[in-house]
Amino acid sequence: MGLTLVVIATGAVMTAIQPAAAGYRWVTGRNGYVPPKAVVGGFDGENLYVCSIGVGIGKLVPKQKKCYVPYNGNESGYDKYQVLVVDNFHWAPLTSDLDLPPGAITGGTDGVKGGEPVYVCNAVVAGKWIPGKYTASHNVCYVPYKGKEIEVKNFNVLISR
Repeated sequence: MGLTLVVIATGAVMTAIQPAAAGYRWVTGRNGYVPPKAVVGGFDGENLYVCSIGVGIGKLVPKQKKCYVPYNGNESGYDKYQVLVVDNFHWAPLTSDLDLPPGAITGGTDGVKGGEPVYVCNAVVAGKWIPGKYTASHNVCYVPYKGKEIEVKNFNVLISR
């Protein structure tokens, strides 16, 4: 059985996304498109889906037709993105010693940290669950919320079963 590896070009950065054989895949979308079986990562007046632009993970807001990604203190919106589709998953709180559970789902690599994996997380901000990104070197979940990148210390990571 061969594996298919998808490579996504985002600006000057080429990012390898996990193969479908890992139990999940990233489906290309634009302008609010939500594929069947897309992962709901939160809720803020409507379902928020897990999306990626290859170097960052964030929230797809279908009514606004954008994937919002946290970066460098800000929230940036993109019309073109990838949406996470997973066959079997669960959200798991990160343990107090910050050990990443087996099966944690990646959404690309951090271009600044020399290719460090970026994982899918979600956290509560202002009483709302918001999907975002986690890197082991930072030990927080970064979520896009109201134009800013918010750091949250208590969060979940997405696990493929």
